[in-house]
Amino acid sequence: DSLPWLDPPPAAALDRAERLLAALGATAGAGGDLTATGRRMLRLAAEPRLARVLVEAEHLGHAAAGCLAAALASERDIRLVRRGIGGSRVGWQRPGEGVASAAVAYEGSDLVERAELFLEAQQARFAGPVCHALGIDRGTVHQVDRARQAYAAALGAGDAAASIDAEALRR
Repeated sequence: DSLPWLDPPPAAALDRAERLLAALGATAGAGGDLTATGRRMLRLAAEPRLARVLVEAEHLGHAAAGCLAAALASERDIRLVRRGIGGSRVGWQRPGEGVASAAVAYEGSDLVERAELFLEAQQARFAGPVCHALGIDRGTVHQVDRARQAYAAALGAGDAAASIDAEALRR
């Protein structure tokens, strides 16, 4: 039933991979058969954790938010950020809040923060001055957008960029 390995991986690595797939619900136990979730993940051709995010977001009716979350997690950080003390992030002020590139503290999920910055830049069509004022790298934002679109295409979700609900990312 299975193909032989050309170069078999170390047993410990294979065991970790099988346990991960089982934990993600992709297989029925370590070394078990693929589940329906696992078959859906397999069709996405994404790293297993990201594929699981996409499948779950699709299941919950938030495919667009899942695509953005997976893209933000898989690409370089879009923020041009300095880390603050105590876990807070020192970022950039938004346009209209004073001088661009002035530091402000942000508390909360970095994924939600990055999603909010991405969505704000997207509304401005990733214009250079807006990206600069937001303290994000314009080239990286474009890479994230391409990854988001690719995940959406793989899910068959189209390019539902307008329907991204930042609140769905918090769940």
